[in-house]
Amino acid sequence: MKALKRTTTAGLACAAALSLFAAVLPTAFTAPSAQAAPIVVPTPSPTTTPTNLAKTGTATAHGVEAALPGNVPANAIDGNTGTRWSSSAGDPGWFQVQLAAAGPVDHVVIQWPAGAARNYTLQTSADGNTWTDVKVMTSGVGPSRTDEIYLGSANVKFVRALLAKQWATFGYSISEFEIYDKPQPVVPEKLSLVPLPVESAKTDGGTFQLTPSSRIIATGEAQAAANYFAQKARKSTGFKLPVTSGKATANDISFTVAADSSVAKPESYTVQVDALGAKIAANTSAGALNGAQTLRQLFPQWIESDHVINTSWTLDGVMIND
Repeated sequence: MKALKRTTTAGLACAAALSLFAAVLPTAFTAPSAQAAPIVVPTPSPTTTPTNLAKTGTATAHGVEAALPGNVPANAIDGNTGTRWSSSAGDPGWFQVQLAAAGPVDHVVIQWPAGAARNYTLQTSADGNTWTDVKVMTSGVGPSRTDEIYLGSANVKFVRALLAKQWATFGYSISEFEIYDKPQPVVPEKLSLVPLPVESAKTDGGTFQLTPSSRIIATGEAQAAANYFAQKARKSTGFKLPVTSGKATANDISFTVAADSSVAKPESYTVQVDALGAKIAANTSAGALNGAQTLRQLFPQWIESDHVINTSWTLDGVMIND
């Protein structure tokens, strides 16, 4: 494996150690060419903070839970996640927000507690009579989750969720039903890794996506790091992410430990992400764990959530040596 050109100034001894470590990695971990562009921090586009239009709207629903009459629809648009709307058990149902005025809507965020909908359809309307299906959610990932749905719609005055199937045996419940007029402000894309790796480069190998069918491939000393990553990621993704052996496929993450006592830094590792998968290679189990920490930080910040977030778990191609 050819080592990447150093992106920071360091001593000759450290450079030699990295070269030795690179030489013992499996051939599957081929580094991108020296011409690969370094990761840079782009200048964010000017933007304004979006407004939650639902807070000045009117919420209605098919009903209120008989045992908790205070859980009215207005609770779901008050900006307070400590309150909620809930209904009595039974399918189907609906929840609707009428905005104060018609106008553009960029995206909707629904924060579900335990009474989440398994299946539902999000709709918009300009007059409350003619409706357009925006998103059909089938087999949503677990209760206690957040769904973020992009609309990009113009002239919207009504937003409605047609609730087809409950997740559990009790009724539906929504903590917050937020409707935003603009996208969230652009945040500079940067490699916010702690500690910063010695080398990092973007690659043109495509993107990697973690999916419900993804597996974590590891054996021997690599299993501890694989289990650590899987336990962290299961909470936020809702995916099973089994740790197993075998040949990795495009949506899998693989951990490999190849011991070599000649490597000066036993905690060294590489992370390679592309359309063929995400691969972590290390000299020791400690290095594999460092690689797992780095991979976790590459994902969107939602990876740290203790409840399921319904979003796209996608990574751009990158190669990291540390």
